[in-house]
Amino acid sequence: DDLVPIFDQQSEVLSSNYGDFFLAEMIAAQDSSNKALVSLNKDDRACGLMAISDDVELSMLQTCFHLESYDYLCKIPEDETYDQL
Repeated sequence: DDLVPIFDQQSEVLSSNYGDFFLAEMIAAQDSSNKALVSLNKDDRACGLMAISDDVELSMLQTCFHLESYDYLCKIPEDETYDQL
């Protein structure tokens, strides 16, 4: 429910392109290849959403976006840092 206000700003464009229930359908369609990542603010309220699939060039995302807060979208072993990868 926290995500609805985020998408209301773009609702006409999103609804016309993807249908009225695209958000619920996208979240329900998650599987091992498709994920929906929700960003939380300091009050633990949703403030952003990223839909991603395994058909993506991760290095391009890491180069083009500030992903430090999301561990650069990588699972990093506890004994390593991103700089060591």
